[in-house]
Amino acid sequence: MAPLVPVAVRPGPVVGDHTVIADGLVIGDRVVVEGAYVLKAQMLKAQLGEGHAH
Repeated sequence: MAPLVPVAVRPGPVVGDHTVIADGLVIGDRVVVEGAYVLKAQMLKAQLGEGHAH
Protein backbone atom coordinates (compact mmCIF):
# COMPACT_ATOMS: atom_id res chain seq x y z
CA MET A 1 0.00 0.00 0.00
CA ALA A 2 1.28 3.48 -0.87
CA PRO A 3 2.06 5.88 1.99
CA LEU A 4 -0.64 8.31 3.02
CA VAL A 5 -0.12 11.88 1.82
CA PRO A 6 -2.16 14.91 2.97
CA VAL A 7 -4.04 16.55 0.10
CA ALA A 8 -5.90 19.86 0.14
CA VAL A 9 -9.52 19.50 -0.95
CA ARG A 10 -12.35 21.94 -1.62
CA PRO A 11 -15.59 20.84 0.01
CA GLY A 12 -18.79 21.14 -1.96
CA PRO A 13 -22.41 20.82 -0.90
CA VAL A 14 -23.57 18.76 2.05
CA VAL A 15 -25.95 15.97 1.06
CA GLY A 16 -27.54 14.40 4.10
CA ASP A 17 -24.66 13.53 6.42
CA HIS A 18 -22.04 13.52 3.64
CA THR A 19 -19.98 16.38 2.19
CA VAL A 20 -19.22 16.29 -1.51
CA ILE A 21 -15.54 16.89 -2.31
CA ALA A 22 -15.66 19.39 -5.17
CA ASP A 23 -11.94 19.49 -5.93
CA GLY A 24 -8.67 17.86 -4.89
CA LEU A 25 -9.42 14.16 -5.40
CA VAL A 26 -9.71 11.99 -8.48
CA ILE A 27 -11.65 8.78 -8.96
CA GLY A 28 -9.73 5.93 -7.39
CA ASP A 29 -7.96 8.01 -4.70
CA ARG A 30 -7.98 6.30 -1.31
CA VAL A 31 -9.10 8.47 1.58
CA VAL A 32 -9.19 8.22 5.37
CA VAL A 33 -12.76 8.29 6.63
CA GLU A 34 -12.24 7.09 10.22
CA GLY A 35 -9.39 7.75 12.62
CA ALA A 36 -8.24 10.89 10.80
CA TYR A 37 -7.56 12.70 14.10
CA VAL A 38 -5.24 9.93 15.32
CA LEU A 39 -3.54 9.77 11.92
CA LYS A 40 -2.92 13.52 11.91
CA ALA A 41 -1.55 13.39 15.47
CA GLN A 42 0.87 10.64 14.43
CA MET A 43 1.99 12.65 11.38
CA LEU A 44 2.60 15.77 13.50
CA LYS A 45 4.51 13.74 16.08
CA ALA A 46 6.75 12.38 13.33
CA GLN A 47 7.41 15.92 12.06
CA LEU A 48 8.40 17.11 15.53
CA GLY A 49 10.55 14.11 16.33
CA GLU A 50 10.29 11.59 19.09
CA GLY A 51 12.45 13.41 21.68
CA HIS A 52 11.60 16.28 23.99
CA ALA A 53 13.08 19.74 23.45
CA HIS A 54 13.36 20.93 27.07
